[in-house]
Amino acid sequence: MSGGDAKTSDVSDKLRLNLILLAIIAALATFLISTEEKQDSEKKIFISDIAAADIKHISLKRHGKDDINFVKQQHNWMMTSPYFVRASKYRITAMLKLLHEQSFAQFSRKELQLERFKLKPAAVLLHLDDQKFAFGGNNQIDKHRYVIYRDTVHLINDDLYPQLTQTAEFFISTKLLPDGLRLSRIQYPAHDLKKEFNKWSSGPTADISPETIEKIANAWLDATAMTVRDYQKTGPGNTITIETEQGQTFRFKIITEDPGLILARADLGIQYHLGNITSRQLLQGMNSGALSE
Repeated sequence: MSGGDAKTSDVSDKLRLNLILLAIIAALATFLISTEEKQDSEKKIFISDIAAADIKHISLKRHGKDDINFVKQQHNWMMTSPYFVRASKYRITAMLKLLHEQSFAQFSRKELQLERFKLKPAAVLLHLDDQKFAFGGNNQIDKHRYVIYRDTVHLINDDLYPQLTQTAEFFISTKLLPDGLRLSRIQYPAHDLKKEFNKWSSGPTADISPETIEKIANAWLDATAMTVRDYQKTGPGNTITIETEQGQTFRFKIITEDPGLILARADLGIQYHLGNITSRQLLQGMNSGALSE
């Protein structure tokens, strides 16, 4: 073998050896990471193993505030008291998430002075079906919250507790209309927008293109309030009536238009406070001049 061939062979052998070493290192790293993740998973303790999808009723009790009750109807949640109204999907999800919340420390309730940790009486009681969770104070060092479930006191993240202390309006859906509707009529104080034979038209007092009315209808379907509050009764006022192809009717009383639109559902006892952009979109039908194209 010539000198050049020998050198080439040495380089090839070194390259092959380096590739084998890299493969071994990569395999070892993958094994260690997988093992560490498995160990971490095995070490974690969760407050319960109940499936959130199985829960049908939620009850929330707080000192000095109204009890709040929710019931699941098919795939949607309704607040049944103190209002009868659609519940916020986000608030419901946050409460159900408690079932699988990680517990960072556990103590037997019999071994603790519950009063010391503000667990007797508990500040908040949350019932998920027949499962009771009692919320107490928080740990001043790591800010975890003390929660009793069954006979164990757990320390969990404190994300949920501040939500549970809010007023009932906080748990109401901010969406003005339910999902899945098809609008057939939008009746403003001065204009009547109707959908007949799958085509939108405006009344004699306005000249609004079908395309523009379609945009208004979609704005109503997507409209979400910034906040929901208790209905503050006022005198007689203008009303916007929404009708659907499914035969439903929704009446919104105009409380004020400026600086932001406030629409009341007097039948539900609530009012929606909307942002400026949504306000402009919904009020287009109030002024035919702004809609003419």
